[in-house]
Amino acid sequence: MKHILTILLLISTISLYAQKQGQERVDSLLTELEKAETDTTKVNILNEVSRQNISFGNYEIAMEQAEKALLVARKAQFKKGEADAHSSIGIIYSNQGNYPEALKNHLALLKISEETENKANMASAHMNIGIVYAIQGNYPEALKFFLNALKIFEEIGNKNRTASTYGNIGNIYRIQGNYREALKNHQAALKIFEIIDDKRMIASCYINIGNIYVDQDNYPEALKNHQAALRICEEVGAKREQALSYNNIGGIYRKQGNYAEALKSLFASLKISEQIGHKELMAMTYSSIGFVYEKLGELRESEKWLYKSLQLGKEIGMTDNTRDTYEALARTDSAQGNYKGAFENYKMYTAYKDSLFNEENTKELTRLEMNYGFEKQQDSIRLLNEKEIAVRDASIANVRRQRLFFIGGIFALTIIGGLLYYQSKQRKKHNEKLHLLNTELDQANRVKTRFFSILNHDLRSPVANLIHFLHLQNENPELLDKETKERLQGKTISGAENLLASMEDLLLWSKGQMENFKPEPKQIQIQQLFEDNKKVFSGYQNIHFAYHNPDDLEIFTDLNYLKTIVRNLTSNAINVFTTTENPSIIWEARQENGRVLLSVTDNGPGADSKKFRALYDDKEVVGIKSGLGLHLIRDLAKAIGCTIEVESTNSAGTTIKLLF
Repeated sequence: MKHILTILLLISTISLYAQKQGQERVDSLLTELEKAETDTTKVNILNEVSRQNISFGNYEIAMEQAEKALLVARKAQFKKGEADAHSSIGIIYSNQGNYPEALKNHLALLKISEETENKANMASAHMNIGIVYAIQGNYPEALKFFLNALKIFEEIGNKNRTASTYGNIGNIYRIQGNYREALKNHQAALKIFEIIDDKRMIASCYINIGNIYVDQDNYPEALKNHQAALRICEEVGAKREQALSYNNIGGIYRKQGNYAEALKSLFASLKISEQIGHKELMAMTYSSIGFVYEKLGELRESEKWLYKSLQLGKEIGMTDNTRDTYEALARTDSAQGNYKGAFENYKMYTAYKDSLFNEENTKELTRLEMNYGFEKQQDSIRLLNEKEIAVRDASIANVRRQRLFFIGGIFALTIIGGLLYYQSKQRKKHNEKLHLLNTELDQANRVKTRFFSILNHDLRSPVANLIHFLHLQNENPELLDKETKERLQGKTISGAENLLASMEDLLLWSKGQMENFKPEPKQIQIQQLFEDNKKVFSGYQNIHFAYHNPDDLEIFTDLNYLKTIVRNLTSNAINVFTTTENPSIIWEARQENGRVLLSVTDNGPGADSKKFRALYDDKEVVGIKSGLGLHLIRDLAKAIGCTIEVESTNSAGTTIKLLF
């Protein structure tokens, strides 16, 4: 009977939804029932009252409320309410040991759940049906239904039901003697119940784990788990589980030979079982008490309790309990010298034993016959359908040929359309390429115009001065005194050097306009840059030059690009000193907001912003008079990622900043 007790442990919790326990909750629900205006509300309240009474062990009241709910739900065609009522009725019958009626209601629940696609009730039905199969000894079918239930409960995220299913799967493994898998599943159930803090089910898990240790004769661990279960059951008022815990503890004490404690626990179990009307537990407890008195040698007292167990066991159809009781009665009769009674009881024991054996064989034969009948039926259906299949295949082949022709035509049209689309796309690409080439050619022509405009001004002027000096020296040397000659020679040499520098700048700028010419940045000393600029413009004695680099800064850029920018900015500043007294040009290097700043400041006449437009506007045309100047500075600065800022005020000079 240990297997049935274990399976029954979880039946009453499978479809319970009670949130608040106690008579106060039931009274509150009954008050709401009197005020309910719709049938659906009445059904929901009746089902909730039924579930609450199930949790208290008040099965008669629970059945009355559930049957009322079922009648009203059917009348109102309220499927969900009908399903909930079947669930409660099935649980009540299971707890009372009426398994045929329990299975009938669980199957009704499954049918309605599948019709309404209610996964929660569907999973509950699978679980309850699995329990009935387990009680009937059909463990493969039981395991199949339990696994179905587990899959759905996990899918919908119902932790309580998932844990309950783990517990029942563990019970199946325990019955089959696979204690390792049984313990694994029960511990998985316990872990989930502890997370959701369901004390009643935590107690149930302790009971199941305790039973596994009993099977392994590990009585200390078994007793520890059953006592833990008992404490929780007393705390939450779970009477059925409390009775079961007392019964199990009594059984452990009996096996340890502690008969006084065994009787104390068994009578405590019997008292609660009789209160809640749990006949199966009562019958089992009667027999357990009889076994203890047999061990104590009190054979008359043992017979009294064994006969009570026998009478109740026969009444509710507990075949295996009846078998074990007849065996115990045969022993007590034999011990008292009542050999005739012993023989009669042993004959009954043998009959029940053979009956159970034959029942198991009958179940197995029934399963085999059902499988054979199903396969035979399938063969008949297969033969009857062969002709229909042949005709259908011929029709399908004809339709398939027509479909192939149709698909072939669509495929051909698709290919033609694809070719036309591809041709159009390629034509569009070629047009885009031609447009791009025309744009690049136009840009190249503008660059050439700019380049030759620059050459016209920046090369022609110094070359003309050089030629003028040479002609003057060659044709009219008498016009040049020594002082004038030295002055013109110095000026000519300076102009030639500037011309050479300008030519280098022009070459660099022209390279910058080429497609693949790029700057080559590296770490350079700004002081080196200033020294180069000082050398280039050393001939301008009338201008004061100053170079400030107090922090001896470095910068990562292209030296040639930056050198050309600095030279041109210096040259531009020199060119504005036509009427300025005491002209000066000041170069400065410093850190500003985390960036390196180079600035050149002159005290020339200044200018408005239009004069510096070429520094910002790529569309500014290079004229014959505009020269290289700002255009070159703009292009080179852009190439090395330098930002240019201008501050200029009329009659107050100009400052140009280079930010890196």
